[in-house]
Amino acid sequence: MDFMEAMRVDNLPSPDLKEMMAEMPQPSDPMTFDIDGDGQLAADEQAAQMESMQAYQEAVAQWGAEVTALRLKAQFENSVAQSDANSDGRMDADEWDTRIDRLTYEREERLFLRSYDLDGSGKIEGSELNRYVEWYQTGSQRADVNYDGAVDARDLETMAIRYQQQWR
Repeated sequence: MDFMEAMRVDNLPSPDLKEMMAEMPQPSDPMTFDIDGDGQLAADEQAAQMESMQAYQEAVAQWGAEVTALRLKAQFENSVAQSDANSDGRMDADEWDTRIDRLTYEREERLFLRSYDLDGSGKIEGSELNRYVEWYQTGSQRADVNYDGAVDARDLETMAIRYQQQWR
């Protein structure tokens, strides 16, 4: 989950998954369809169970659509509240571009720290930089800072720049 959280390109707090899942429709216990109580489902009991399962699947799909719609609405309202620079209640193209640039930068920073801040201090320490240099020298994919699939001088340059920037 930590990686998925780092990959997000919005800054709305994540919903509480346990709370959200508690609201999800639940399937019926199959044995509630055992009308005659013999421990097995006869053909008519199985048919009733199948109808119930179909209704359950439809309820889950409806619940999922509602959760998605509410989450998208909350994300949009959060975006407008944070990035509507001229306070007109709408996001024009420049405001969206500025927001996306900022959120993308924040995501890249989270992913960078998640990958290279091995002790979780919030900064790349000297020992972590040395570890990175070892990865770079051995051609390890861990040294691919820009995630382009190649470990090259651009990765080393990016690491050097980011390392210096954090100490300013």
